[in-house]
Amino acid sequence: MLQVKFIGDGLQEEKVLSGDKLKDQEQVTACAKEITMPDSVKKSRETLGNKLFDLEEKGQTALGPALLLSVVMACRQSASKVIICTDGMANVGLGSLDTKTEEQAEASAKFYTDVANMALENGVSVSVITIEGTDCKLAELGRVADITGGQVNIVKPENLTKEFGTILADPIIATNVKAVFTVHNQLYIRDADDASESNWVERTVGNVTADTEITFEFGVRHGAKGKLSKEAKSKGKGAKAKSKDMSQGEEKPEEGAIGDGATSGATSGTSESPTELPFQIQVTYTDLEGARAMRVLTQKKPVTKERQEAEKNVNYNILGTNACQQSARLAQKGKYKEARLNVMMNQRFFYRKKVSGGDDAAKQAYGHYINNTASLVEAAGTEESEERPNIYREIAVRPTMSDVSAEAIYSAKRIPSKGFQSRPRRKDGSRDDLAE
Repeated sequence: MLQVKFIGDGLQEEKVLSGDKLKDQEQVTACAKEITMPDSVKKSRETLGNKLFDLEEKGQTALGPALLLSVVMACRQSASKVIICTDGMANVGLGSLDTKTEEQAEASAKFYTDVANMALENGVSVSVITIEGTDCKLAELGRVADITGGQVNIVKPENLTKEFGTILADPIIATNVKAVFTVHNQLYIRDADDASESNWVERTVGNVTADTEITFEFGVRHGAKGKLSKEAKSKGKGAKAKSKDMSQGEEKPEEGAIGDGATSGATSGTSESPTELPFQIQVTYTDLEGARAMRVLTQKKPVTKERQEAEKNVNYNILGTNACQQSARLAQKGKYKEARLNVMMNQRFFYRKKVSGGDDAAKQAYGHYINNTASLVEAAGTEESEERPNIYREIAVRPTMSDVSAEAIYSAKRIPSKGFQSRPRRKDGSRDDLAE
């Protein structure tokens, strides 16, 4: 009989879920809450190892119930991690991805979204590891990792231990993280998730590790764009209220902060042609002791109309990271053509710097950019050529997407700037030195 077995630390009493319980969310949740938290595996390493090796596959995968059980347990301790390791598609019980109708597909999508949100609210990250050559509907499972700040990887069986070690070696340092980025009203935010061209944007980051990076992109308003639209003005008023609410009982913004929508703050020069413009980031988070905190950073940057001056001290890694993350977010929304065009637009910049600059840094940066965006471009091109129905409405990363494409998109969305200092990993976990 197909079942979900809780082994724990190898010494405690095992729990088994089977039959109709695998389809009942309340029963799975109740079972998880009754289980005593495992002790350190240091005391039971050998016993636990033997039990794991004694496990036998039953032909079907009750991944949904197992995930729910694990997340409910992990929610007892903030900053916990859940790692899904599977070689097959979830096809039994809650969250089955072996769907025949639109209603079944939507119910399955809702299940994984609900589990992901539960994990997010309780400071738990979920990572997904699948085995190379299998079809696990990684597009849907990967959304759980995407929402909770986990990783999505396809590996060979012999590299599983290394992959587990990599995930566990990057501990969560803060949870419930949100970032509000604000610029002067002569600028606007370019955001794949918001076309209002407002001068501020809020990003829910969730769980973060020391390697977590998010990027923001802004543009200059010209002509009619020099004035905020009604929609952007309305959003700006919301930002002002939100900023005031968040500062109560937490760290206060420094003097001159622009949380009120950045309608002032330009210094020197005229109001139309300032020599400096302010930028601000407000980060609210929960630390590992459960305390809520806010950090506010405000800086003024010089203004120039000279391209050469603006690009003089450019950070290639940051630009490459932003291009990858923005393009991945476009691809995630089903805008595959726009994603490829964004990669190509930024590629022209790297190429121009390589040709005109002539220095080793520019040449290496171009090579790094090509290598790190190749899989994302291939995934966007593959999915763009496939005319698949999107039954998930606005959820463009859907179960019909190939696992390889899903991994490429989710990984690009989380790539840190240090990822542009070397070529991305192969499936066997190795890396090449960059070839000129």
